[in-house]
Formats: sequence, C-alpha cells, structure tokens
Amino acid sequence: MTEIIKDLYQFTEVMEPIKLSMHQYLLMTNEPVLIQTGAVSQAQTTIPKLQELLGERKIKYILISHFESDECGGLALVLKEHPEAVAVCSETTARQLMGFGITNNVLIKKPNEIFAGDDFEFQTISYPSEMHM
Repeated sequence: MTEIIKDLYQFTEVMEPIKLSMHQYLLMTNEPVLIQTGAVSQAQTTIPKLQELLGERKIKYILISHFESDECGGLALVLKEHPEAVAVCSETTARQLMGFGITNNVLIKKPNEIFAGDDFEFQTISYPSEMHM
C-alpha cells in the first residue's frame, strides 16, 4: 500500500497472466471510503491491509464505478468484514448487485450528482458504457 497524499492510500495488485494492474483506494476520512474492491483475489490481499490502517474503525462507504470483477468482484468479502458499509453505485450496477443478493445498504447515484460525507465530496460523472462489450 502507498499513501498517495495525506489520508489517501492506494493498493495495487497485478492480475496474472494478463499483467493487468488493479488499484483500490482507501480515503481515511471521518467516514472511511473504499474506492473499488478489486476482484476476489485482490480483496483477499487488500482486506488485511485495510484492517491495519483502519484499526477498530469500519469502512462507511464503498464506491463502485461500474460493475466488473476488477471494480467490485471482492464486494462480498469486504462486506463480511464491514457489513454496515454502504455501496455507492449507479442504478445499473445496483441492479447487477441484486443478482448477487446485495440489496441492503446500496446508495444509487446518477451522473453529475454529488456524493458527500462529513469531510469529503465526490461528483459522479457519466460513463459511456456501464459494462464493456
């Protein structure tokens, strides 16, 4: 893990054999925000590192940019450790999560909406394709 700037940590794993780098981020605000979970293998590696940083704190929000395994494949694993975390995603991604039984604690955001907590603010953007073809 690397602290990019104060309170923003990057976790990087390389998916073999295609040599694809995947990144997850933890914003250590009053309400910790995980940005992407990575695939299952990344989540398995990242969860202990998250716990090291968080200590007794829990993740409040998990931002999911779109529904693919490298963005949210490890969501179920992260939710086992942080069951009260709220998944923040698009309507299309929320529908996909329903198929995996994830229906509680989902916050849907539309393009150009603001998502803010006690000490952070994100603006969502329009994405040309929810899932790549």
